[in-house]
Amino acid sequence: MRELCTNYGKVDIFWFDAAWWGGMFNADMWDAERLTRMIRVLQPGILINNRAGLSGDFDTPEQRIGMFQNDRAWESVAPLGLTTWAWSTGGTKSKGQLVRELVSCAIGDGNLMLGVGAHWDGEMDPAQVTRLKELGDWLNVHDASIYGTRGGPWMPGIWGGSTQRGHKVWLHILNFDGETLKLPVCPRTIRDARILGSSSRVLFSQTSQEAIMVVARKDQDPIDTVVELTLDGPVEGTIRDTGRQTIFNGPSYGTVISATATMKSVPLVRATRPPSTPGFWPASRLPTQPSRPRRKLRPGAESTSGRLPGSLVWRLMAVPARSI
Repeated sequence: MRELCTNYGKVDIFWFDAAWWGGMFNADMWDAERLTRMIRVLQPGILINNRAGLSGDFDTPEQRIGMFQNDRAWESVAPLGLTTWAWSTGGTKSKGQLVRELVSCAIGDGNLMLGVGAHWDGEMDPAQVTRLKELGDWLNVHDASIYGTRGGPWMPGIWGGSTQRGHKVWLHILNFDGETLKLPVCPRTIRDARILGSSSRVLFSQTSQEAIMVVARKDQDPIDTVVELTLDGPVEGTIRDTGRQTIFNGPSYGTVISATATMKSVPLVRATRPPSTPGFWPASRLPTQPSRPRRKLRPGAESTSGRLPGSLVWRLMAVPARSI
C-alpha cells in the first residue's frame, strides 16, 4: 500500500473491494485505522470507500441502487452482465436497463460504477461493447441532465425523479400515467419546459399547490423522458410529495412492486448483520465524516481532489440496482 501511494504519482481513490465474507474482512484484519491514516498522509485529498472495515468517505451499495442520500457521497456498483461480474453466457443488460440504472443513481444523488467483464483472452464481448456505445449515444443527447448535477429537488417517486444544477432542473420521467405529471409545488417559478435534445415544448402550469406537466405521447420515451425546466433561480432543499403515501416516500426506493402499493405505518425492519460489515449497513448507522463537495465527471475525465471521479466509471472485471 505504501508503494502504491508513493511510486505512482497522485492517486484519487482507494477502492477496497471486500466487505463481508463470513467475517473475514473486518477493520482488525485490514488494520484499517492505521492503514487509512498512512494513505491519507501520503495522498492528501484521496477518497477511500467503505470496504476496509471503516465507513470511509463514500458508500458502495452493490447490485442495487442506493437510497436518496445527499449528505454523504455514494456510488452503486453493478455489472454490465445479467448474472455475473465476469463475462458469462448469461447475457448482457439492455440499453433500457443501463440507462435506468444510471438515471436512478443520478436522481438519488449518487454515482454508478459499471463493471465490464472481458472474455477469458482479454477481448471485450461484442454485445457489451454495443451496450456501452448505446449508453454513450444516450449520454451524448442527455449529458446536461447527468454530468455536474445533484439529485433533486423533487424526491424520487414511482414516476421517476429529478436532477438539478443552478436554475435548471431535469425531470427524468420513467413511468407515465397518460400525458400528465403532477408534482408538489416548487418554491421557484417555472419559466420554460421542453424535451431535452428536442425542439418539442412541454405544456406546464403552476399553482400554489402543484406543478403540472403535459407531455404529448409522441414525445414520451419508453426508457426515460427527460424534461428540462428553466426556473427563476436555484431550489434549495428537497421537495417531497406528502399528499400520497407510496413505497417511495421513505428514504430508499427501488423496483416498483405494484403501481398501487402503499406504505403501512409500521417501523421498517432491516435484516441485520454484525457491525463489522459497514458496506451493507445504512449510512445513518455508520460513523459520519465531513461531507465533501463533489460532481459527476465524464468517463475518463481527470478527477478533482476531494470529489468522486465520475457519474459513470467503467471497471474491467476479469473475476471478481434496484431501478425504478
